[in-house]
Amino acid sequence: MRQASDRKCSADVIIAALNEEEGIGLTLVEISQKFCPNQVLVVDGHSHDWTVEIAKDLGAIFCFRMA
Repeated sequence: MRQASDRKCSADVIIAALNEEEGIGLTLVEISQKFCPNQVLVVDGHSHDWTVEIAKDLGAIFCFRMA
């Protein structure tokens, strides 16, 4: 099986999140390892925990849900 670094990647990933501090880090790491995306966009529903900070530290781009 080829490793992620051996593949040419052109996918973008969009993830919806709300108060996912316990799982967002592992999710982003696994997505990066398995799919090698160009970018990961996290659409946050105004989390009240550390979801945003954890995902930003792992390189995710953010969009916040309106209303």
